[in-house]
Amino acid sequence: MQDDFDQEELADCMDTSTINALIANAYKRKAKGPTLIFASSVQHAKNLAKLIDGAVVVTGQTKNRQEILEQFAEGEIPCLINYAVFTEGTDLPMIETIIIARPTCNAALYTQMVGRGLRTYDGKEKLILMDCVGNAGKHNLCSVITLLGITYLPRSVTPVKLCGKKLLEINEIIHEEMNRAVSLEDMIIKATPINLFEEETGYDAKKIFYNVMPNGEMLSSLGYNNLLRIAAPDLIGRSHAEIYNEDSVIWKSETMPLKELFYSVNKYLWAEFKSQCRYWSLKYGCGWRNNEVTKAQIELINDLIMEDNEDGIDIGDLSGLTCGQASDIITTLKFKKMMKMIKP
Repeated sequence: MQDDFDQEELADCMDTSTINALIANAYKRKAKGPTLIFASSVQHAKNLAKLIDGAVVVTGQTKNRQEILEQFAEGEIPCLINYAVFTEGTDLPMIETIIIARPTCNAALYTQMVGRGLRTYDGKEKLILMDCVGNAGKHNLCSVITLLGITYLPRSVTPVKLCGKKLLEINEIIHEEMNRAVSLEDMIIKATPINLFEEETGYDAKKIFYNVMPNGEMLSSLGYNNLLRIAAPDLIGRSHAEIYNEDSVIWKSETMPLKELFYSVNKYLWAEFKSQCRYWSLKYGCGWRNNEVTKAQIELINDLIMEDNEDGIDIGDLSGLTCGQASDIITTLKFKKMMKMIKP
């Protein structure tokens, strides 16, 4: 589908024994009544069906589709697993549970899939929606929040907080958190140091200092108003890098696997920003990060926040920060400012 993931790559990512077992377990534990599952490929649908008792696969090649639908409507088939069939134009109002095991960044497709279960039916109290895809904020995927017109899920709003909630309740929880005043302590906590990211993922960032943001982006200050950004990796681990100066993009890499991108960025920085390595190299610089915050840093943070404090940031006492923590806050605030200048 246009503006969506490559189907072969998508299937390779989703159709694994671990993920399939998790999806089947979610069905067994949480599903109620007639259930429709959206798979990532024909083979994915068949593999899921092996794990769910009574499940029947429906694809574009299914000959007796109408007979299967009638059996499903009569309750003889508890679960239908389909690939690219029931996204639109199918009237199955008895569906009480929808399981999405097919990631998409296409909002229209996501809405169509969920829409299969939103018809009213005698005895049907609600639709149970299980999104088995993962972190939408990191991968720019559509999820339940897409139905509410929300594109970013605050990191503090965990899946546990939303599980079992109605759409209006989810909307209220998210907006309450998004409107909450942000403290500078929050800004420090919400960024993951690159060494922790490396430990969790096994990637090698080539001794370059990054802060991994809640939405999966990685930011690094290169000094002299130059900021490096690595975009949040997509579902199959690809990303690209950009370097900004004020309101301009001065360098942009090709999209490639994150492992290769770290290597490419490292090579570029040593070629073009070697003289500023004290800002970004963990091997040859960054020793200053453990020093006490400077007066100049405190003044700059105050100035940046007061310029446009639409996020309601609580400045508070900055004297307890380290030089590195202050630098990370400055980098985040400058990046937000640059994004507003580039994307008015």
